[in-house]
Amino acid sequence: MSAFTSLELGRDEKDFEQGGLSLQKNPLLVSIIDGCETLKALLSKNKITPEHIASCRGLILMRTDKIGFGISVTQGYGLVLLRQPNAPSGWSAPLPLKVDGFSMGAVMGYSEQHTLILLTTDEEIDVFLNVSRCASTWWMLCLVAV
Repeated sequence: MSAFTSLELGRDEKDFEQGGLSLQKNPLLVSIIDGCETLKALLSKNKITPEHIASCRGLILMRTDKIGFGISVTQGYGLVLLRQPNAPSGWSAPLPLKVDGFSMGAVMGYSEQHTLILLTTDEEIDVFLNVSRCASTWWMLCLVAV
């Protein structure tokens, strides 16, 4: 049995607590489980192939929830995994990712979205890392200015 797949564990909190893990105390564990489920679902529906994963330089797995009526709030979490040739598994440790946002317009209801982004080159990884910092700084400046 794999330690990180909730489909095999049944996603029952008692299963996790028996192994000394708690979903409430460990949001990184929840991100890992959701990421595994997203990958398994995409593979089973033939949306991606194992070759896609094998050839990429990085993975971004996110789960976001959006709710609103006119004004909406988006919140979520995820993981960033990067290729590390010197690591025993070939991948970095999972790095947590937080997603926050808002929008205005013709919005009504609730949506949940699971996203996989494949970074195929080192340049794409650099752009993601640098742009995400710039974008968050830009938004902070916009919020302060308003």
